[in-house]
Amino acid sequence: MNDADIEMGNLEAIADREDDLKDQDICCHGFRRTAPGNGRTDGKTVCIECGKVAEWEILQRERSKRLRGIIS
Repeated sequence: MNDADIEMGNLEAIADREDDLKDQDICCHGFRRTAPGNGRTDGKTVCIECGKVAEWEILQRERSKRLRGIIS
């Protein structure tokens, strides 16, 4: 097994976990962009999947918490 196999296994585990959570209507905030009407200077970001608007770091913390055990 090489590094690419390990990385692919990790990515598949993340995708499986996100799928399981999506089935429970829990968003992992995997797709984000700058919130419309908010300049980059205010730090607001919108999750494209669920529409939540927050600072990037807040969405990332929620994502990490929801995928804990899968990603480090």
